[in-house]
Amino acid sequence: MGGMFRYCSSLTSIDLSNFNTNNLRYMAMMFQCCSSLTYIDLSNFDINNIYDISHMFEGCSSLTSIDLSIFNCDKIKETKDMEDMFKGCDKLKIQNIKHKDFKIRGQIIMDLNKSK
Repeated sequence: MGGMFRYCSSLTSIDLSNFNTNNLRYMAMMFQCCSSLTYIDLSNFDINNIYDISHMFEGCSSLTSIDLSIFNCDKIKETKDMEDMFKGCDKLKIQNIKHKDFKIRGQIIMDLNKSK
């Protein structure tokens, strides 16, 4: 699913409730440059096997809120695999983040509240 919706600049919202993500491993650039996307609900995603979420929402400049409570980053071993995840998401407010899931080798790899 990496890059699946990349450059869908007219996309404002999307219903992902029927996506089967049980064996999903790669979500890098999935919504990159979806500049009109204002809302996304990932609550039905199973991301326990994800190893790369780099650039996932980069350039989603209209995205205002996202709930990260489902994120489990245990499989991610390198900081590059989370690189620029929220770059350019200037309006974004992140909800329900568990900082332990955004750490690699004990270091928080991004300031999720200052994605500029």
